Amino acid sequence: MARYQLNSQHVAQECIDDEVVIIHLDNGNYFNLEGSGAEIWTAIIAGAAVEDVVTALSEVYEASPAQTTESVHNLISHLVAEDLIIELTETVEQRPPSISQLVQTMRNGNVDSKAAFTPPALQKYQDMQDLLLLDPLHDVDESAGWPVTKA
Repeated sequence: MARYQLNSQHVAQECIDDEVVIIHLDNGNYFNLEGSGAEIWTAIIAGAAVEDVVTALSEVYEASPAQTTESVHNLISHLVAEDLIIELTETVEQRPPSISQLVQTMRNGNVDSKAAFTPPALQKYQDMQDLLLLDPLHDVDESAGWPVTKA
């Protein structure tokens, strides 16, 4: 079962409500995902197997298995092409979320009925490339702050 992880060497991401904002630090492109796309992203970077994500989507949304399978695989292809995620090639100690955990997260408390499915769309923005490349994001140690002064 294929699994992916965040390309953490080159990518920063943040989930804000039902939206994910992703920045590729090497090229200055930034992206956003909403709705089912944000749910797929969250599941994938949590270590879920692609097949489990498809199964969970089918339980949460009014969509055929073929539609959810195609949507997940298309989104993953775009994420890999943009170098935002990379395939896990080795066994990771982290236990991936179960299908029931994925379903619970995707339902977000709404267990009454299945929602209408809208295929995910990765929105790409290049308008801030120069600014992001000029002043890159920095990892900050909360105890030391930033910039860290050398002793």
